[in-house]
Amino acid sequence: MDSEAEVTADSLKAPKIVFTPKVAMRNAAKSVGLRVVKKKKGDNEKPKEEEDLNP
Repeated sequence: MDSEAEVTADSLKAPKIVFTPKVAMRNAAKSVGLRVVKKKKGDNEKPKEEEDLNP
């Protein structure tokens, strides 16, 4: 690529982004919990809050 005419969008490299979380974010990610609440058909009430599964 010696001239401006030879440069195209395909000839340029895509930027590389590296995300490196620090200790605080890694610890927060480990403590995340998952809860699945299935709603019964025809049940319009809000689901009851369950106690914390990960104390």
